[in-house]
Amino acid sequence: ATHENGKIFTKEGTLAGSALTMIGAVKNCVKYTTISFKEAIRMATIYPAKALHIDHCLGKIQPEYIANILILNQDLSIDSVIHKGNVEKLI
Repeated sequence: ATHENGKIFTKEGTLAGSALTMIGAVKNCVKYTTISFKEAIRMATIYPAKALHIDHCLGKIQPEYIANILILNQDLSIDSVIHKGNVEKLI
């Protein structure tokens, strides 16, 4: 498969899907719909965790939950990542 302009193509050239990231999806929700930022964040966090039945440990900032958190800039670009409680600053 190949990746070109946010799209995935099979080796035969058939469109196979999208390469949309989760933060890209949040940005699209906020920019192109009437969905609030808060709801877009829920759509990217707790709703998928519930669908995967892992909402008992992921999807919220709460005691006893795994600390996987993105720190976003004002423009919704990623500033840093907290992965399992460890801060990783992006360059």
